[in-house]
Amino acid sequence: MKVVVQIKLTPDAAQAPALGRTLHAVNEATNRASADFFGYFKLKGSVPQLRKLCYGEL
Repeated sequence: MKVVVQIKLTPDAAQAPALGRTLHAVNEATNRASADFFGYFKLKGSVPQLRKLCYGEL
């Protein structure tokens, strides 16, 4: 069973810039991993293949 939890982040003024940079970096990394994976496997890849291809660098 999959459980999804929504949370609301409420950083203070000092934490907000760091959180913004972190979210931006995560978004860029996931976009790159997606593009690299699709470039290698198109729509026929699997999760283990994704891990081998991308997780070391991430």
